[in-house]
Amino acid sequence: MSLQISGIKNIFPHSKDYSQGMGQVRKGAGTFIVALDGSGDFDDIQEAIDALPNTGGEIYIKEGTYEPNEKIKILKSNVSLIGSGNSTIIKPKINDYIIQIGNGTTTLSKIVISDLQIDGINQTGYPANGIYINGGASNYITETIIKNCNIKNCYWTNIYLEYTENCIIENNLCVSTRVTHSIFTDNYNLYIKISGNILDSGTNGLTMWSNTQYSTIDENIIRNMALYGMELWPVNYSSITGNITEANGDTQIRLICWGVSVTGNIAKDGGGKGFELSSGNESTITGNVSLNNTTDGFNINSNNNTIISSNISKDNGGTGIILDAYTDRNIVTSNLVLNNTTAQITDNGTNTLIANNITI
Repeated sequence: MSLQISGIKNIFPHSKDYSQGMGQVRKGAGTFIVALDGSGDFDDIQEAIDALPNTGGEIYIKEGTYEPNEKIKILKSNVSLIGSGNSTIIKPKINDYIIQIGNGTTTLSKIVISDLQIDGINQTGYPANGIYINGGASNYITETIIKNCNIKNCYWTNIYLEYTENCIIENNLCVSTRVTHSIFTDNYNLYIKISGNILDSGTNGLTMWSNTQYSTIDENIIRNMALYGMELWPVNYSSITGNITEANGDTQIRLICWGVSVTGNIAKDGGGKGFELSSGNESTITGNVSLNNTTDGFNINSNNNTIISSNISKDNGGTGIILDAYTDRNIVTSNLVLNNTTAQITDNGTNTLIANNITI
């Protein structure tokens, strides 16, 4: 509820909005503080969001455990929801999305969610996500940032995006043994940056489906998934750089993509393939490391006009680099391929150029 009294000068420690006050300068008329100890404008997060003007504003959520009975909905542009790090805990009593941005019929932009701990321990089934960015086919959510959040114990996904553009998901810690997809994009997401996140435990780590394109996926750590570390299908004309996938139960990095640059990634100690590139063309696979995976280090299937160069494939249980019979006009060059169980390099394709690899 609101903690300001109409007609009485605000003397809360955070405010100077009328005169000198007792504390910090309030950033503007669209700024509120949510606190459980009576030191803010509201003690309810949704009431603070609803009280913002249509032009938006910033909401600062002070330390404490907040247990809303409904999902938190943001249906205005230019809204920032900023906590105090792990000391600000949102732990709802609902089996639903915890924070939902948009509703599929509203065009929104410039939303920021940061520095919150989001705990879905009370979720018991679908739909149960940590943060859901819910654009629509004619109502994209744009220029939205989710950063520095600790999202845990969610049931289906930690972060879910659909119909978004120019959004950033960065530096979040997502840990949940129950999630089907730790971070999930579906239904047309463009120019997305997913960077610096740690995804630990669940069924799948980073899953990007249904035409997520022109995106950057870099510097993420993905480990201990029951199935895929990354499954990108299709994520065309994108850059996948500097990610670490470790101890995932199936393929560590699975790409069903066209025109991707896959550079400087590490896939190790997985229960399936290190890297799989399937049903795509015109990509570069360069400077990656595949170590000690159960089957193939690099599996290239139904893929044409791709360069596989300067990679390391070592100690894998299958073939170091294998191209299937449906590949054509690929280049395999300058790779270090050693001590793989079945074979080092196997070419079943046509018009493959193989040169300058080290296999002994």
